[in-house]
Amino acid sequence: MADEFGTAVIIPTAAVLPSDRHGDGSPRRDGDHGKPPEQRHPVVDATSILGFADGVIPKSVQDSLAGLVQEVERLREQVAVAHRHEAFLQSQLDHHPFLPCLTRRAFLTATARLIETSLRVGLPGTLVYLQFSGIDRLKAARGLAAADAALAHVVPLIAGELRQTDLLGHLEGGDFAVALAVSEDKGAEDKARQIAGRIAERPFDWQGQRFSFTASLGIAHFQAGLDAEQLLAEADRARRSGDDVGKQGVFQNVDLILEDELPLFQPLQF
Repeated sequence: MADEFGTAVIIPTAAVLPSDRHGDGSPRRDGDHGKPPEQRHPVVDATSILGFADGVIPKSVQDSLAGLVQEVERLREQVAVAHRHEAFLQSQLDHHPFLPCLTRRAFLTATARLIETSLRVGLPGTLVYLQFSGIDRLKAARGLAAADAALAHVVPLIAGELRQTDLLGHLEGGDFAVALAVSEDKGAEDKARQIAGRIAERPFDWQGQRFSFTASLGIAHFQAGLDAEQLLAEADRARRSGDDVGKQGVFQNVDLILEDELPLFQPLQF
């Protein structure tokens, strides 16, 4: 009946204004209002930009580009070689020239990191100073080769008593330092005596003669306010002062010469 009396809803048609059309005359969609017109860029051949006709790069230019690529590769290889050489030189600075241990510089650097980590997580640690005074006397009596051979004999014995987390460094002459990670006071003292005892059990043979050494030991425990250098000095002071183990956790002058042995650096009689 609505259609009979003309009551149908009439929807007015809005006029399409010029602003409602794209630049090409096509009408905009509802979501297109307010957007800038799409920009169309002409496609240009790269070779035409370089000034080459017909899209062909001359052979001379191709050869020059190839030469530049080769030069870049050569320079890249030189940089890689320089980095490898730098790493090699750094390792030479960190490791003793002929002993399987760290140099003093590298030992102190690594010990500083170990101290920082141990104090941060609240774990104990200890630095042990070991001096085998007889090695210097051996050098004076038998020469440099004998002293070097004695060091090469002693270091593996020390390292064999350590864990992978511990550090071993050669300071000078017959002086060594060991940093023990996660080591309680009593455990560190026992480990130091164990190292010294191990060396006493294995005398050094040189040109048909057998020698052993006397060890002097000092211990200093990781503590806030002491860096690696200061801790090493504290362990050395403890070694020289002769403090009792019960006082500062240090001890010294452990006599390791085998029984029935002649004076130091004389052949052992068995």
